[in-house]
Amino acid sequence: MKNDKKINLVINGEKTKEELIYNNVIQNLNLSTADEVKYLKNKVFTLETELKTRMMYALVFLLAFVSICFGIIMLAFDLYILGSILIFATFAFVVIKLILYFRSTIKLVKNDEYEKVDELKKLLEMKLK
Repeated sequence: MKNDKKINLVINGEKTKEELIYNNVIQNLNLSTADEVKYLKNKVFTLETELKTRMMYALVFLLAFVSICFGIIMLAFDLYILGSILIFATFAFVVIKLILYFRSTIKLVKNDEYEKVDELKKLLEMKLK
């Protein structure tokens, strides 16, 4: 969104900064109710996807940490081949899992339909600081 359009910031009886930004975005972009619902559904989907991604990363890193610790314990008990294989396999699994999940997440979340709304929200947030 280019800065050639003037932004009218209207402060009514909003109680929070989020309400103020939401009401001004709707007013400045003249969004219909259907567009508002589509935008909010898109935001909910994005937030749910981010939550799933964080949970998956936490689980993968926790399991990888436990597996690498177990591999180090095997190395300490003179089981060099098994310990080394476990450590390298864990590392390879984590790298491959993260790359594959990152690719699939980018395809799901990538949606530029509401880029104008997000840019306007950012501009309003900067004005309110």
